[in-house]
Amino acid sequence: LEVPDTLDAGGVMTAAAGRFQGTHWKQADTVVVDALREAGALVDARKYVHSYPYGERDEQPVLFRATEQWFVNVDVLK
Repeated sequence: LEVPDTLDAGGVMTAAAGRFQGTHWKQADTVVVDALREAGALVDARKYVHSYPYGERDEQPVLFRATEQWFVNVDVLK
């Protein structure tokens, strides 16, 4: 499954994000909800407080990104 990289190293959306290109990840929620509202495609939007993962060393938010992965069949190595 090919997944385009929609975030650059600085957390800004790339051209793969389409109309959201140039949006920083911290503003993405608001921008996307506004776009859905304008399109008449928003069913509901609410504020929700939840826990978010932070790095143990630098206390910065952890961003999850889809990346290429590979796996080794260790049974073959036995």
